[in-house]
Amino acid sequence: FYVVQVPYKLSQQVPCWSVEDVQYWVKKIGFEAFADQFASHMVDGDLLLLVTEKELEYDIEMKSGLLRKRFLRELESLKIAADYGSVDETQLDQFLMSLSPELSVYSYQMLGMGLNRSLLPS
Repeated sequence: FYVVQVPYKLSQQVPCWSVEDVQYWVKKIGFEAFADQFASHMVDGDLLLLVTEKELEYDIEMKSGLLRKRFLRELESLKIAADYGSVDETQLDQFLMSLSPELSVYSYQMLGMGLNRSLLPS
């Protein structure tokens, strides 16, 4: 008999991703060679959203600058598509998306610094 595998489904709630979810996403975007590095550094969704190019180079050991650029491009797309509802009670991300979808890239960092939609005018 055949075992039917249920396809793995990632939540759009990236801040809530587990280390395994991040590993799956890293493989899915074509960076299988680095999946174990992300796991060994315990990179969950929260950390993934904050990863810098320097950390990719030194911690994940992604030596190629072009590979890092490709990875960061994928990460930027993920940040735009992510649902921050679990950490964004004031709908800051929705507001930024209404101004320009590219601004959504900054949502998670802004929320992490304690900035929310009600603080924007000041």
